[in-house]
Amino acid sequence: MELGGRSGAEIYGILKSPVRREIISLLYTRGELSATQLKLLLNVSYGTLYYHLDFLKPLIVQVRRGRYRLSERGIRVAEKMLREMYEGGSSRFSLSLFEKMAASPTYYLPIGILAAITYASAPYVLPVKSSILYLKFSNPGDSLSMVVSLGITLAYSVVVGALLCRGRGWILGVLCSTMASYIPIDVYLFMLLALEEIGVKLLSIIPILQAGFVVVHLIQLLILAAGFTYSGGLGWEKSLPIALLLSYISLLTSYYNLL
Repeated sequence: MELGGRSGAEIYGILKSPVRREIISLLYTRGELSATQLKLLLNVSYGTLYYHLDFLKPLIVQVRRGRYRLSERGIRVAEKMLREMYEGGSSRFSLSLFEKMAASPTYYLPIGILAAITYASAPYVLPVKSSILYLKFSNPGDSLSMVVSLGITLAYSVVVGALLCRGRGWILGVLCSTMASYIPIDVYLFMLLALEEIGVKLLSIIPILQAGFVVVHLIQLLILAAGFTYSGGLGWEKSLPIALLLSYISLLTSYYNLL
């Protein structure tokens, strides 16, 4: 099946997000809306909104600065989409966790702050030291490196956001997701603490623990990238390299023992 030069599979890829389906539905029923109106109706951040509007470029047109409507192709797609939604008996959409965080960062901010504090406090009870995102083992009590590491990561997120993020109100969402990215690290550290409690000598199995941290580190990078994507309005093709660059900075600081 072809819809305006694009296959049904390609259109499905664009509309698989419930937020994009809702944008199409709103523009179809209301004709023309501004970015501010869409943001309020969807209850998402500007970053999240612009991220989804970028995906919808084949189906929408910007009639003037900050106002959008469906293209002819978009109208045809909307008619088919709404017909299938009503026939299926469901038009309700739900947001992913990162979209919810971008829409209501103040709600999730305490969780991020708690994750950051837990991370910075870990060296008081565990023999760990951090170089931004790279964890290594040392003598217990070296908390300064964790604090500096956290500060560098937050500063990096703010600088990148100021240069690249779109819309207003991105900063709180990006900072929230940056701090929340330490949740998998905290879980990993609690696992180390549990191993110590049962008598495992951590310094004797460092290679195994470092291999496990690589997996945790990748999860953290994905959370960081999601923050730039949903709160900052960047596509994954931009946010993933941004997160990866932070990883390289971490490795360099570790190599030169800067922290």
